[in-house]
Amino acid sequence: MENRDTWILAFLLGVLCFNWPLLDIFRDHLPVYLFAAWSVFILIIALLAGKSYKNKKHKPGPPETGP
Repeated sequence: MENRDTWILAFLLGVLCFNWPLLDIFRDHLPVYLFAAWSVFILIIALLAGKSYKNKKHKPGPPETGP
């Protein structure tokens, strides 16, 4: 899976987690669910950002050509 696809998947996961169906399922324990889901979502974003940074840091760029 490419980096762009992973970010799109993370966005869709966030939309799903913080949208009506799941919020309604956990309405009795909503504060606990929101805290846990938000914490997990932040962790996923941090891992993706670290992975993206490592890929860009070690990725060789195009060779420079002189005039």
